[in-house]
Amino acid sequence: MVNGKYRWYAKAKQGMALKDCVKAINLPPVFTLSVDVKVISGPKDATYALTFRCQDNSNLYYFNVSEAGPWGFYKLLNDKWDWIIGEDTSPVTPGATDQLQVIGDGTSYAFSINGHLLRQVSESEFQMGGVGLAIELAKPGDETTVEFDNLVIRIP
Repeated sequence: MVNGKYRWYAKAKQGMALKDCVKAINLPPVFTLSVDVKVISGPKDATYALTFRCQDNSNLYYFNVSEAGPWGFYKLLNDKWDWIIGEDTSPVTPGATDQLQVIGDGTSYAFSINGHLLRQVSESEFQMGGVGLAIELAKPGDETTVEFDNLVIRIP
């Protein structure tokens, strides 16, 4: 914790994804999940993510974005990644704090960055599960520092 914000630092020996899943929080069928994220330092292709409906660090949904632009929604099932949707660009602002948001309604999910709706999708592999955060580095030697703040879970 630095100035009330959850700060992660990572240095990759090889490409890596660092994930955290809090299973004590079990998302109901309808929820809104959001977090504010700021990249303090690191390469533009470093990604940061919200994880949700996680069973553990090998089985979860993963909504990620990078300052380089791409964003995506993935399923990690038994440590195997499945790309579900994504785009080459996103409305992140390099150097600024960006808000990632997922709205879940049963098996339908809507993804937003800074209040800008990106896409909606249906996916039914995980019906229940926890929430978490993640960062990802692509190349050996890459380093990043990312701050997460204001993790909010709204349940109607």
